[in-house]
Amino acid sequence: MCLVILADPLPAQLKLDSLFIELDQAITQEKKYTSLKESYLDKLKSQLQNQTSKDGIYYACLNLASEYETYLCDSSIAYSRRALETAIEVNNAGWIADSRIQLARSEAKAGIFTKALTFLDLVSKEGLTKNQLVNYYKTYADIYIYMVEYQGSYDVEELVAKKNRYLDILIGILDKKSYDYAVKQGLRYIENGKYADAEGLLLGYFPKVKPSTKESTGIASVLSFLYAQKGDREKEKKYLAISAISDVKAAVKENISLRTVAVLLFENGDIERANFYIKKSLDDANFYNARLRNIQTSKILPIIDRAYQLDREHQQNKLRQLLVMVSVLFVMLLIFISFIIIQMKKLAKAKQHIEE
Repeated sequence: MCLVILADPLPAQLKLDSLFIELDQAITQEKKYTSLKESYLDKLKSQLQNQTSKDGIYYACLNLASEYETYLCDSSIAYSRRALETAIEVNNAGWIADSRIQLARSEAKAGIFTKALTFLDLVSKEGLTKNQLVNYYKTYADIYIYMVEYQGSYDVEELVAKKNRYLDILIGILDKKSYDYAVKQGLRYIENGKYADAEGLLLGYFPKVKPSTKESTGIASVLSFLYAQKGDREKEKKYLAISAISDVKAAVKENISLRTVAVLLFENGDIERANFYIKKSLDDANFYNARLRNIQTSKILPIIDRAYQLDREHQQNKLRQLLVMVSVLFVMLLIFISFIIIQMKKLAKAKQHIEE
């Protein structure tokens, strides 16, 4: 079924330059957003310390694991493990399934795919609620998405096939009005070349997400992928910038958009801004401590950084040449002024002589 293509929901006056200025400002104010995130995490940890019942401890740990999932992967893994230990202690099958799914997600985010799949394989589909099934298949699909991303283009046919299989199962059970459906179905439309369907679905859902949230990041990222496939570089950069702004303001350290937009800016010759973004991306990857993001960013950083250094050297050479030219002109100006002064003195003497 072909969807009606909606107009781009962004106001016409919201130009790309304005988005990059907003992104620059968000990065310079990053400490403010990180402080808000840390304060919220401290509040959750304080709530955990005050828990005395097993169910209170379990839900507090699971909540913390989810909150740390895109902020600090080691902590996400630690709280997922504690939630699983608590679930096993009370022998609650539902809790065990949920905590294993969360632990699998956390391990996958860290790039430890074998462990992630092991924990997920231990989850029995029988008896899972619909919400648990959604999380189960979503986690399987995401693990294979990360694995394909990690492999690059080398020997990924089997991984892609598994990823597509889990995505299709997931899409089949998702609520068609949900955020996950818009993102996952939109992604499958793009991969199948159904760009009009993807654009209609994603742009139709985009106004429903709150700005500066993980949801805003996700749907803007898929929209940027859509326009990349269509060859519309302007809109690709626009939605990458929106995704990156949301990442910074939501204190999401496990991000892709900032690195991707840095590469596009580098290719377009905006080396200074590209260097600024790629270094911020590396700082986030190091803080998040996931090998996948570290490797991806570390591959690109030397290229952009070297180009930035060469560009600075070129600018310095131009500046030196300009200074030499200015110096020569200044000397010539001094000579000219001296000549005028001499001539004026001669003229004054001649005038005095005539008067005498």
